[in-house]
Formats: sequence, C-alpha cells, structure tokens
Amino acid sequence: MVERIVGAIETLDNQGRVTIVIDGESANLKLGGNGKDGSITILDAVGDIILSVDAEQTSFNLIKHGEATLSLNVQAGTVALMRTVGKTSQELLRFDTNNARLNIGGEGQEGDLAVLDGSGRNAMLFDASTATLYIGTLGNEGDLIIRDEMSRTTLHFDAGAAALFIGAEGNEGDLYLRNDAGETTFKVDGAKGDITVFCPGGKLTREALRFDASFAWLNVGCHGRQGAITIQDGNGVERIRLDGGRGDIQLAGGDCAESFRILDGYECEPGTLMVIDGEETLKPCDQAYDRRVAGVISGAQGYTPGILLGKTSLKSGYSPLAVAGKVFCRVDAGYAPIQVGDLLTTSPTPGYAMKAEDPSRAFGSVIGKALGSLSCGQGLLPILVALQ
Repeated sequence: MVERIVGAIETLDNQGRVTIVIDGESANLKLGGNGKDGSITILDAVGDIILSVDAEQTSFNLIKHGEATLSLNVQAGTVALMRTVGKTSQELLRFDTNNARLNIGGEGQEGDLAVLDGSGRNAMLFDASTATLYIGTLGNEGDLIIRDEMSRTTLHFDAGAAALFIGAEGNEGDLYLRNDAGETTFKVDGAKGDITVFCPGGKLTREALRFDASFAWLNVGCHGRQGAITIQDGNGVERIRLDGGRGDIQLAGGDCAESFRILDGYECEPGTLMVIDGEETLKPCDQAYDRRVAGVISGAQGYTPGILLGKTSLKSGYSPLAVAGKVFCRVDAGYAPIQVGDLLTTSPTPGYAMKAEDPSRAFGSVIGKALGSLSCGQGLLPILVALQ
C-alpha cells in the first residue's frame, strides 16, 4: 500500500531544526541548512560506500573498493579521475578550473590524449611517454594549420604532399634557423625569395652565401671567409672548383674539347686522331702530314675533358674532340721512334699519329707535342694538343 501526501515532508534534528525537506510541489530534495551541512551516501549490497556527496567539502565522489575513482571538488575547482593500486591512489586525470588546466597521467602512469575520427581511428594522438604529437592515420592524412589574427593560413604543413607552406596573401612568410648561441645562421625571405647563409661569430653578421632571386645572383664568401664552389662526381671526387681566394677555376679534366659529328660508318674510340672530312664532319686520319688535322677523340685512359663545348650537340653520331690541353693519343712508332717533346702529325695508319720528321711538310699538319716516349710499335701516349 502506497501512502500519498500532498505538500512537503520535513525532518528535524534533535534541536528541532529542519535539516531535510522533501517538497512534492517543486519535486525538490533539500539536505542540510540551519547549521547543518548536508551529505548523501549510497551503499552497495555489502554496505560499502559507492557514492558520496559532501556539502561541507563541496565534493562529489564515486567510490570503488574504498577509494575514490571520480572526485568533483567545487570549492577547490577540480575534477579528478583516479585509480587504486594496492593501497595507493593514483590520479590519472585532473581538470583544474582555477588554472583552466587539464592534466592527464601521473606518477607511474603516462598519459595519452587521442582524438578519433568518424571511423574510430586516431586522427590525433599525443603520446606523453615520448612527448610526441601524431596527426593523421591510415586513410586520413593529417595537416597542421596555423592562422594569424586575420584568420589567414600563415603556416600549413600538408602531410599528404609532404609540403610546408609559410606565409599568406598580405602576410609573407620567412624561415630562420639559429645556432645554440641564438645567432641566425640561415634565412629564407618569403617576400623576395632570397636565401642567405650567415657566418656566425660575435657582433658582426656576415653573409657567407646569398642567393638573390630578384637578379638570379649567387654570392659566395664574405669578409674574412673566402668563397669556393666545388662539384663532385658520383664517387665523391672533386671535379670542378671555383676558388674565390685565388680567383681560379680549377678543372679536373685534362683538355678542352668540342662536340663534332663523325662521318657515317666510322666508330672512333677515345685517342683516335681525326681530320676534317666535310662541313663540321670528322673522320680518322689516313694520310701522312694531313693539314686537315683537327684533334683527338677525348676520354682515353680516363682523361675526360675539362671543358666541353657544344654539349647540346653531343648525341648519337657525335664525339668530343680535344682541341687543346693534355689528352691520350694513339701513336705509331713504326715510322720513327717517338721521344718526349717530339712534334706529332698524322700518319697513314688510320687514326694514329706519328713523329713529324719532315719540317717542310709539318707546317699546318702538327697535332701537338709528345709527353711520353714509344720506341716501337703502336700505343697510347699523352700528348699536348697544339695545332700548328
């Protein structure tokens, strides 16, 4: 049988003060007052407290095995989630309204913060154990966007394109790198497109390298630091050096060559002595003292050209012809022994040079001077190309 009462029920303490009011009209339950702090305690089936509301402490607690797992303290302005390990209560999460601060993790338990997308994937994960922020996941690439006070995207890291964009319309972007002394060592100017590398040290800021995009101008070196540019081959061997201190251009190659078309039907190996056959067409020599002598096919014995002219024409049917400098040349000592310093000319042996013994026929047919000796037979000798 249920007894129904219209109005309110009041409960008094031993001093006759109202401490509990059940108001049916407003459907309110009031605990405390008149000098008494109210509290609510809910027990489980075995008599353990599982929920506690304490007006004196202005706190709300969910309790498991005698330890709070959720604590709301209005007076302190905090919300905390905890767990119990043995006899120790560890705070895993705390929101402090006084500092507008959220703490995740604590002693013995590192905290992670995960934000999931609509498919339940970790679109953003902050891992406290490694102090790492991950943005994006499989099937959902991440971007990092930072906007200025005008809501313009001034920094955008696009993970899908692996690209970093700095600056926006009306707000150009710059990139600075500093050393451990706080000195700027590298700068990219977004407005001008200039790249500058600074030489740190003291109060004097020196531009060791500057690329001026406005004039497509590269400046290397500064006061106290001479500039140099080196170019290496695939084996890391320096092949070209522009030395600012000496004012030199240093080339590892041995000759100055130019691309020429070879007459159809001839395959000329490096070291072959060539003569002019037609307009810009060459073929191997096959006559003695031929005044059409032009040069030597470059590249024998690993001596590559230091300067190659007409490179755009170096295609099928073309070869680099050494016209000055040191090159290895095919020689035939069967006509006469060759000594260092001998003048060399064309020979009847196709593609081979020989010693120029007849001064009356040598003028205009000399390819250069021998830098080595060969007493008999055929071989490759280093020569100094000097047409005369």
